[in-house]
Amino acid sequence: HTAQLRQALHIPSMSRRTCASYEVLQLRGIPQRVAQQDKFDAVVASVDAKFSSLKAEILALQRRIKDEQAAHQEQQLLLVSAAFDSDMYVVAIDGTRLPACMVTLIKVSPMGVLERMLQSGFKEKLERKIDTKFPAVALRVVLSALHYPTIDVYGQQPLSVLLDACKICDEWQLPAVMISLAAKMTSKEAATAKPSHVDWIAALIAAKVYTAANSPNRVWQEIAEEAKGALALAMPAAASAEGFKNLNIARVWQEIAEEAKGALALAMPAAASAEGFKNLDITTICQVMRYVQDATIELPSIDLRPVAPDFTKTRGVLSTDADPFSVTGIEFCLGASKKNGSNMGLGVTAIQNPGKPMCHGFIVGTLTISINHPQGTTPPKHRTTKDLKACKVRGWEWSNFLPLKDVDAFLEDGLCIVKGVFKIAAEQRRYELFNRWLIDSGRIEAPLSVPAALACLRACVSGINPWDMTVVTLKEALQGRDLSSQGPKKELQVRLADAVSVETQRNTCEDVSIACKSFTRLIACSFDILHEHDWDSLCQLDAASLSQVLCDDFLQIKTEEKLFKVVIKWAQCPGRAIEMVDKIMPLVRFPLLRSLTSPSPELKTLLQTSSILPALVKEALELQFTPLNKRKHEDSWSTFIPQKFALIEGIFGEETVPRNKPRGLCTNDEVPCLDPAQQLYSAMFQAP
Repeated sequence: HTAQLRQALHIPSMSRRTCASYEVLQLRGIPQRVAQQDKFDAVVASVDAKFSSLKAEILALQRRIKDEQAAHQEQQLLLVSAAFDSDMYVVAIDGTRLPACMVTLIKVSPMGVLERMLQSGFKEKLERKIDTKFPAVALRVVLSALHYPTIDVYGQQPLSVLLDACKICDEWQLPAVMISLAAKMTSKEAATAKPSHVDWIAALIAAKVYTAANSPNRVWQEIAEEAKGALALAMPAAASAEGFKNLNIARVWQEIAEEAKGALALAMPAAASAEGFKNLDITTICQVMRYVQDATIELPSIDLRPVAPDFTKTRGVLSTDADPFSVTGIEFCLGASKKNGSNMGLGVTAIQNPGKPMCHGFIVGTLTISINHPQGTTPPKHRTTKDLKACKVRGWEWSNFLPLKDVDAFLEDGLCIVKGVFKIAAEQRRYELFNRWLIDSGRIEAPLSVPAALACLRACVSGINPWDMTVVTLKEALQGRDLSSQGPKKELQVRLADAVSVETQRNTCEDVSIACKSFTRLIACSFDILHEHDWDSLCQLDAASLSQVLCDDFLQIKTEEKLFKVVIKWAQCPGRAIEMVDKIMPLVRFPLLRSLTSPSPELKTLLQTSSILPALVKEALELQFTPLNKRKHEDSWSTFIPQKFALIEGIFGEETVPRNKPRGLCTNDEVPCLDPAQQLYSAMFQAP
């Protein structure tokens, strides 16, 4: 045993006596070392226990402080909300109504978008409501920041919400809120979850789009730099990999639509002309169209001498920028002219590129024109079209007038600089992209008009095109829907197109619904142009499309009388089912019509066949015969509740059609005040 112990303890050979003494000492020291080791382990365990306990206490303290901060912030919001008197609403894209204070919105936007929007006479002022196309969660962030400026209302928000909030601030021209939002986005505590590369791609695309609009304080540039850095860290080797250059463009577009939800579509507009683009299906095209945004085109400036004796009219050079989605190549140029000797007209002209396919008459967007001092010593004076408007192509000038006396502050040696920015509406760009897809895929040879493109879109989505079907297939399709199959082919086509449009409107997905609404928005914005130059295209609209046009807040028509004539002619189209007519007529604001006491033969015919038209006319006449002293002048018939009638599903929502109020752009319409005795005398004794 001694030899084995010596070998185990690596004790060198020595004399037997010395070895024995050494072994005794070694054996006596083992218990001591074991005791020391046990004591050391006990101390370490005690320290670990104390450290774990302290760590748990610190985490609990942090959670308590965070909960107390949240509770304190909630109390602040409740206290402020208690003193907050909302007198209007901001409506999100999904219809959510968020309360707001009109005075506050005007105060935070001096000479800005919100102040102009809430001026007396505008729709937002009259209805005390601002309709937007932004999500409710982002609107809530911005409105909270405006109404509670001393409270940190952002909290832990996802990157996508903060990005949408930045877009709202850019559109409403709120630089202070936008700067604080951008700081939150680029901080490490910006989101509840780590942003994905898709979130950063969306941020980079938005920054690229909005930078062209000269957003204040380089906010979008900072967001772009942060997004680039995040993307570089997220996928550092992907761009240099061998397979990157061999990606199939069709597969890329599919991934855009399905995974990135269209966010990449704006980042590579050249893909719209790539080989694989034509092979995409209609579902993917609608997904991509949903995320197409406005495009800003900066117009070449004009060096103008407005007070020169020989100045009468001048025009700038054509813009070189072009929308990559466009197939028609519309170009723009600024213009200025002297009006009546004391006013100056500023406008933009849209011109057809002769080397491109012919445009169908108009392009929809907004225009901002500014007068600038050559040295920049005076803040520029801006004139902006408040609402979307159709700019007629080939010679029609879109003008704003300005007194010449207001230009003096911008002159240096008689010279000022006129600048302009034309923002092509997202709805217009979706229509252009759809036309490009139709041409590239060989479905058409030349661009379709907006009404024709809308009919084509519904046909592609439903798989049913009544205008290409035979009489036999038309009758089978109508019989399968329990509709009349009697009449010539044209009537069968109209009847089936109305039925299919209602089915598409009721059963379609959100992407297709947004695409259809974009096209009807274009029709609404150009309604007066189509009414003058392309009357038949309005009468050929299907039932669902006409319903959406009549409900659109941007409907460009001067009077309800003109609109009613279009609806009457549409209703008399051969093949139009009276059931469809009855779902359209409640959208007409009959109390504003002055011709009801002397109805046209067309209206009399419809009164004989319609089940609801007599009730609508009776409701209108009751209002028109109400004496002035019984009307509510202050709140425009606040006590009147229009009757509810069945509409096409998914068009107007649950609200009642305000038939007693003029449309937003029909400023001269009002409910006429008729004298019953005079009307009876005229009907009985005066010659027709």
